[in-house]
Amino acid sequence: MAAPPRKKAFASRGGEILKYYLTNMFYVYVLQSLSDAGFYIGYSADLKKRIRDHMQRAAVATKNRGRWKLIYYAAYIDSADANDI
Repeated sequence: MAAPPRKKAFASRGGEILKYYLTNMFYVYVLQSLSDAGFYIGYSADLKKRIRDHMQRAAVATKNRGRWKLIYYAAYIDSADANDI
């Protein structure tokens, strides 16, 4: 009788690694002001929260320049890579 197939060890660790990277990303983003067409470049580990802060005028850096539109973002695994932009 044949032995049952073995699970590959890396499969379970791969899921944990993927989960880690998906929850620990660093983002560089570009906003464009809808009032003066100017740009703002930012960095955050929580992109959704940071964009929400900009939209609700809770971010000190952009609160006096009107409404914003997200025009670009890039995700990085390493914060040093995101900071080098």
